Amino acid sequence: EDPCDALPPGRCACADEDAAARSVLDLFGDCASYAPGELNAGFCREDGACALCGVSCAEECRPECVGATQEEYERRGDNAWSTTAKLRGAAGMRYFTHGGMHFLAIAQNLCDLFASASSCAAAHRTHPHSAVLQWDGARFGKLLTV
Repeated sequence: EDPCDALPPGRCACADEDAAARSVLDLFGDCASYAPGELNAGFCREDGACALCGVSCAEECRPECVGATQEEYERRGDNAWSTTAKLRGAAGMRYFTHGGMHFLAIAQNLCDLFASASSCAAAHRTHPHSAVLQWDGARFGKLLTV
């Protein structure tokens, strides 16, 4: 079942493409800086951020994205809303074994290294879920057993 089926039309294409935006919007800030109340709010059209910053620029130029979240986009991954399909922003890792099986726990965070939790929340960043991966004999991947 595709999770997009339950969302309003056009909503699955709503995302803040920070990697692409950084190369295009380098002088102006990342997508989060275009969200309502932030430094670049109101300049999405003028700065060319509408296409790359669908979530942050929703109110200004992407009406189909109003109410969308970056988490919604990230979790859509492989039609299973998997929390391990798209790892990014790893803030910490821990390897452990249990019952002869090997695991890797990954904490994820999109805040700047020295940013406080409140400043990160104020930047309207939706964080990816942390993940536990299991070694399958060739690589770490989704949990095979618990």
